[in-house]
Amino acid sequence: MSPTETNRLIIFVHRNKIFFCRAHQDQSFELQLTTDIIKDLEVINTYKLDKALTKIIDESGLKSAQVTIILNKSTYFHKSLESTIKDPLEQEAQIEKFSELIPFDDIFIKQFKFGKKLEVVAINRGFYEPILNSLKKLNLNVSMILPDLVIKGMVEGENCTTKEGLAILSAVPKFTNYNLLDIKPKKTILRIEKDAPAPEDRKRLVILSVVFGLLIIVLIFALIFNYNRAQQDKKLINQQQQNQTAQPPSSIISNTNDNKSATDSAQADLKEKEATEETIDFDIYEIRVLNGSGITGQAGIVKEGLEDAGFDNITVGNAKTITSGKTSVIFSPSVPSSVRAIILESIESIGQEYTIQENDQIDYDSVITTSANN
Repeated sequence: MSPTETNRLIIFVHRNKIFFCRAHQDQSFELQLTTDIIKDLEVINTYKLDKALTKIIDESGLKSAQVTIILNKSTYFHKSLESTIKDPLEQEAQIEKFSELIPFDDIFIKQFKFGKKLEVVAINRGFYEPILNSLKKLNLNVSMILPDLVIKGMVEGENCTTKEGLAILSAVPKFTNYNLLDIKPKKTILRIEKDAPAPEDRKRLVILSVVFGLLIIVLIFALIFNYNRAQQDKKLINQQQQNQTAQPPSSIISNTNDNKSATDSAQADLKEKEATEETIDFDIYEIRVLNGSGITGQAGIVKEGLEDAGFDNITVGNAKTITSGKTSVIFSPSVPSSVRAIILESIESIGQEYTIQENDQIDYDSVITTSANN
């Protein structure tokens, strides 16, 4: 066995860990990717990633190896198109629709024929590129990157045994058409519905701005009117005193009442302005989003819509597939109607129909479960 063969390395990349398998020497190493390095399929600290990879490569003696990377299904998005779709335009429309569901704006996407189907694979650029660049800095020669769907059945666990690793390496020449190393960036998707207010929201914003502006104007005029009225009354009193003219008590009382009325009006306008400016504390509401559709990334889409509405305390997960046709929304009785309305508007803005329930036994303020037929 030549030195070149013994220096071939298989790297299994998972969502939160990486396995290094040197099949010819029956060696395997594991690197945990903590949330301060990678979070939600996005590398957030390239310095810490470089440092962690350098440490494990140095300690394990894996330098200058020829690398084949296997991407676990948890790291990419995948769609199979039936071979019955012959029209290229229809295929492109299906791929475009699939890419719109991916909860990232900057993605790599590749399509290839595998068996009797056309497979479409998409990867978040913010996850794929930093890992690849870090490996290249360590003089690792990455020759092939494969989605694990093309080696289905060849590996049983998260990592490979010696026998499985040798089988993968011997089959590498057959995987050329599935290589993601030459994957091309897809155009950055401008998701207007997530990054900008919906038309209805813009309309409400304009109306609120106009109302707020009118309240400010009314308040200013009330203050000016009250000030001028007070000055006029003061001048009148001074003039009457100079002329030694006695003013009837009823007139003084009338002026006092007028001043009090104007002051009360200004205070009422001020209170109305302050009430208009009140905001909701979104941080205190805990929301759980569950993917009951079986479609990868759908819970992430709902989460981003809620974040755009102002909520920050959101967790996602998976649920059993729901086929009722509508997204399920459950509220705790403690959630006020104003907050409920914002959550429901967020769901509507991404095209989701929903049913509403109330349950005082849930551990969150709201639990949202997406449906397969929505």
